[in-house]
Amino acid sequence: MPRKHYSQHLAEVIKTSPDRSVEAIKRGEDDGSFVISYRPPEGSGILGLIDITAMIPDLSEYPAQHQTYLYTSSSDIPSYITSSLESLLKDGVPISQLIQNLATTLSRVILQRAGNKKMTNAQTSTVDPDEMMIIDDDYDYDDGDGDEELESDGGSVAMWSEDEATKSDPEDNGESQIDGALGLNNVPEVLPKLRRDLRAVKAAGFRIGILGDIRGGVNGYISVSIRISKLDLSDEALNAWKLDKKKYLILLMHYSNYYKDLSDLIQHSYIGKQSIQYCIGTSRRYKPTLGEAIRSFSTVLPTSSDGGSDEEAIRGPGDGFRGIFISRPLNELLHSKLIDLVKLRVERKFSWEEAERFLTEWQGKLAPTTVTATYRQPESTPMNLPSIATQDSLREPNRPAAVSFPLVAMQFTLRHLVRCTEFCLVCHNKIQSDFEALKPYVCSNPLCLYQYMSLGFGPSIEYEITSQPSVVDLLISFCYTSAKTAGLTDFPTGMNLMVPWRDDLGQLTNHPALLQYSKTPHVLQFSDSSSIGLKRGDWIRIQKDQELRYYRVEDVTNFPIVTLSGVITGTAETGATLDEQSGTDEEHTEPVPVICTRFATNFDSLNHAGKQTAICEMLDTLPTVHQMKKWLEDNTTVGSLASLRNWVERISPAACGVLRWIIASNRSCIIPVDEVHEDGSVSEIPREPRVWGMGSEYIQFRFAMGAPDKEQRFVTAVKDAQRHLNLRYPTLFAFHGSPLSNWHSIIREGLHFNKTANGRAFGHGCYHSLALGTSQYYCKSPSMSGIADDYIWRNSCIKVTAAICLNEIVNAPSEFVSSNPHLVVNNLDWIQTRYLFVSKKVTVPVGNPTLVDGVVAATPTTRRIEEKLSSSVFEQDPAMTPTNLSGQKLVIPAAVSYHITGKRMEPHAPTVCIPAPSSTSSIFSLVRKPKGTKKLGTKTDPIVLDNSDSDVSVRTEQEDQMVLMSEDEVEVLSQNITVGNNSGNKLLSKAASLFGRASKGFQKSLPSVPVTDFVPGSLDMTGITLIPPPSYASSTATRRLQAELKAMLKTQETHPLHELGWYINPELVSNVYQWVFEFHSFDEKLPLAMDMKEKKISSIVLEARFGSSFPMSPPFIRVIKPRFLGFNQGGGGHVTLGGALCLELLTNSGWSAVSSLESVLLQVRMAITSTDPKPARLLPGPIQAYGAAEAKEAYLRACRMHGWQVPTDFADIL
Repeated sequence: MPRKHYSQHLAEVIKTSPDRSVEAIKRGEDDGSFVISYRPPEGSGILGLIDITAMIPDLSEYPAQHQTYLYTSSSDIPSYITSSLESLLKDGVPISQLIQNLATTLSRVILQRAGNKKMTNAQTSTVDPDEMMIIDDDYDYDDGDGDEELESDGGSVAMWSEDEATKSDPEDNGESQIDGALGLNNVPEVLPKLRRDLRAVKAAGFRIGILGDIRGGVNGYISVSIRISKLDLSDEALNAWKLDKKKYLILLMHYSNYYKDLSDLIQHSYIGKQSIQYCIGTSRRYKPTLGEAIRSFSTVLPTSSDGGSDEEAIRGPGDGFRGIFISRPLNELLHSKLIDLVKLRVERKFSWEEAERFLTEWQGKLAPTTVTATYRQPESTPMNLPSIATQDSLREPNRPAAVSFPLVAMQFTLRHLVRCTEFCLVCHNKIQSDFEALKPYVCSNPLCLYQYMSLGFGPSIEYEITSQPSVVDLLISFCYTSAKTAGLTDFPTGMNLMVPWRDDLGQLTNHPALLQYSKTPHVLQFSDSSSIGLKRGDWIRIQKDQELRYYRVEDVTNFPIVTLSGVITGTAETGATLDEQSGTDEEHTEPVPVICTRFATNFDSLNHAGKQTAICEMLDTLPTVHQMKKWLEDNTTVGSLASLRNWVERISPAACGVLRWIIASNRSCIIPVDEVHEDGSVSEIPREPRVWGMGSEYIQFRFAMGAPDKEQRFVTAVKDAQRHLNLRYPTLFAFHGSPLSNWHSIIREGLHFNKTANGRAFGHGCYHSLALGTSQYYCKSPSMSGIADDYIWRNSCIKVTAAICLNEIVNAPSEFVSSNPHLVVNNLDWIQTRYLFVSKKVTVPVGNPTLVDGVVAATPTTRRIEEKLSSSVFEQDPAMTPTNLSGQKLVIPAAVSYHITGKRMEPHAPTVCIPAPSSTSSIFSLVRKPKGTKKLGTKTDPIVLDNSDSDVSVRTEQEDQMVLMSEDEVEVLSQNITVGNNSGNKLLSKAASLFGRASKGFQKSLPSVPVTDFVPGSLDMTGITLIPPPSYASSTATRRLQAELKAMLKTQETHPLHELGWYINPELVSNVYQWVFEFHSFDEKLPLAMDMKEKKISSIVLEARFGSSFPMSPPFIRVIKPRFLGFNQGGGGHVTLGGALCLELLTNSGWSAVSSLESVLLQVRMAITSTDPKPARLLPGPIQAYGAAEAKEAYLRACRMHGWQVPTDFADIL
């Protein structure tokens, strides 16, 4: 086996060096790498050892066809030593031979430089010279100026020929340099494996898509998709997870170095992890466009993702490819664990659950050879899930290694999506809890909570605030009341929240000072000259008697005098809220003594009571939710939602962290029915149908809790009861009341009866009542004690004083624990929450709490709207109907319950036909098959080319159809296409491209109708200089550049230009070390596009130059023309004043050698189109070009400003 050979050979040379000048060999940090410590000859002038790292990226090809990369990590190494390493990059050289060649070559070069042409015996290899590999004679070691030049038989290795590059017939004797660089004549035979695996995906009920290199080669993309409606998720789960059932759930897989099937991945799991990337998203189409696919795997985004949701992590139009609510956790799970789990399943016959348990315990350790019975536990799969969501192809007993890996990946993705609430979103282990949740969260490990918040795995609080401000207000209010009553049991630990310091007694530590606040800015002077550690941006609390003020530190350079911001918030002695306007008192002309407290202690160090108090204090410093919403709307730019973390002038980091924790830890789905305004008033027109009879006293929300399959379990329970009890009214509605301090935990844990709050006089279970007054009595509102204001979040617009939910219950009172005077149900599957009512004013019943007059009557307008919206009402059991405080029966909208038919009661959407990304036709419309012709596929393996979903038709693109067909099947297809059928000719042209041969007897595909004003090949070359092939060209860089260029030209030929957004004219590529390319087809709403239209230009012209160290160092990319406004002139788009790009990606600090140039161009284009902080604008006046020299200086300035590392070969490029 290749890996075995590699390990054996490496162990041998580590034990015994094959050359005397190599003092040590050790394993590298990465799999497939090792470090060679070479000692230069005496008298060379080079002191110490030279460490050279060898990397074999694909061990599956060792020891015959593998490639080896060499680079040195030692400092101050002469450039000629680095250059000499290029001559050693021969394929298929074993480790021992490589080290011998390395030592001999370096010794020869070093001695030549030192003037000693003859090598001593001590400097020669211990191996017989006749057995040594011949060093490349084309490499000339010049004794002169030290500029080595690589040449090949065909001239400079940097030359580029379009004619050579366009050869695609493997039978052609002329082989291009790029074919040699890519090894296209020795390409792994991946197409049969790819076709086999994709057929299996299709047969399992999924749709497949191919993008990029559809032969499964370099930079190929595979998409596996299913319409979300087929997952049979409840409406509660769809709402909570923000999924559209009409869209496709898509698993996008990026193969950077040829398609690998499951057996290859098991055998070479490390290489598999490096060569495959995953991205989960949704789209109206069954696959993303190529541009969306490339964008999905971009490592650098032009706008900050801080605080952004996973939906925003993948940018695109509303119907384009976008992330889902847990895209980031799922992508990370697939990348880090999928291949390891699959390998465990195949080799040890594990289930998914067994493999996950085993990997969690033994990852990074020496795993045992035998498996104990503790790991052999059956898979626990929830009931009521559709079969397609529970399929497991690896359970097949015969040849599991032959199973389709894309199919396995999609099945694993569905497992963790539909059951997402069972797993931690960070460590991905199963959550051990005694309650069910509708939204996923993290386990009890504090580190998981910290990563969940800091890495953005949770929901976007900014999105929640702007879309549902009343829900956020409600969540904060619940938490505040719970903390005020010491009812919190879980805390935001592990988040490094810094709050005002407290000692073990819970008392504030005092720092006496004098505050001058008659004018702004306010000034604080400490009596003690010793520093208390204040710095600019810190938050402090100032206390004067009973008055509290909160400030940010603005300046400490004159300590002990500290300049503060205006008062941000606070509480006056009267209890009124202070703000920046009310915090200045002109009457106090003299400084007043105060106590200063820093936000400098970790929240985790506080005791239980201190944490409750700290949470209330942090929430009191927050602005209202509507103020937060307004700030977000005012600071949001196109394509980028502002983050509250950036509102540092108003919200402290600790308060922002608590807010994120409150929203992210909510495990239920709450949707506002009523629209609550900033002044607390409720809109007369509700967002959804209201429950009639509750009056305007209560604000209504739709409410759902429990596991994602809870609704289905409830429906099953209803049907079972209806069948064996012959029920006319299968369900009833009843109220459940609980103290306000309990609701923070209820919306996280769901309804249960684990704790006893008011006694269990009528048995154990969940208590309900048909009378609103009874349930309201058990709410025990803080208003009953006369101190309601102390328990209500002071910045709330709702001012919640009580909360009651309305639940739907199986109408089987005879099987309840008790049905009089309360309905006590102990089977939680018989209960489904439907509505949540919150009251701003509660009238406490006196005497009999069941019936109370005086309910706030609805206005005529509200009543009329309620009657209209509730025209379709739920038919209730007359004997079991809930009543309001006046004894009136409630009228409930029918849409709230689905048990009658078992289906969602909503209007059926009309069937529509959504066009595919490019205008293509079904294969059945292209081919009119005569009677008696052969069918495609075999009897046991027929090919269904287009089985679009029944509800919405999205036609399958031709390349996705063709990849399922063999060459023989294409031949059958060609026999059935009549001459002159242009559509059929296009199809065969795609087939010819797929199988790497020219289509015989058919025309090439006709160009599609242009959808952009860009005209390829029309570039005005004024101001553009094409440079000759550089003298520093290296074989490694040339091979990589040739491969990248050919791949991009192939992509350019097979995809619409307006989708790509870039264009490379091959006629302008005189050598592969300089690319002139254009960006075009920008969004017409961008200011840049408007400026281009005004100047009557259709593209931005750029240049990329590459150094000898590529791909280990980045290219230099600059704008040639037109000129942009600089940053100091009000411009943006990451274009500097000299035309260079201000991007860390293009420096050694942010560059990755595995980045494809196609993705780099896309990221540069995204940066130029970014509107954060300002959009790119063109310089007014006539079109002018940048000079290379000014771009060089601008690039170096940007690197110095940001502390980025300049590539070592940058000086040679310009």
